[in-house]
Amino acid sequence: MTATMIQPHQLASFYANQLKTQILPFWLKHAPDHECGGYFSCLDRNGSVYEKNKVDILMQGRISWTFARMYNEFEQNPEWLRFARMGIDFVRKYGFREDGRIYYALTREGRPLQNPGIYHWRAPQKLIHEL
Repeated sequence: MTATMIQPHQLASFYANQLKTQILPFWLKHAPDHECGGYFSCLDRNGSVYEKNKVDILMQGRISWTFARMYNEFEQNPEWLRFARMGIDFVRKYGFREDGRIYYALTREGRPLQNPGIYHWRAPQKLIHEL
């Protein structure tokens, strides 16, 4: 019995197709919080939100980065760029403490969800504000 070798170009094509037809549309459809901004990140496999009042700041960054990267590297789809901006705008508006550190989690309205002393890191201001 011989195994069929999958060529790198076949894998690249498969994953590009999965991103464009499955993964990105899922997040575009289910993640936006049109009322408060940013994204819902606690989604089940069907896209139902199971934690509506938690905004994970790291997830805002991950989603924003993914869609911005896809826009810049894969296809300049204006919907992807608008979607990336949703998370960036939310983080810029609510994600930073007065000392410049980033909160871990917020409510949808931008209030600290956990003890305000809990945060991840001091983000380079230039990085965040140039996005």
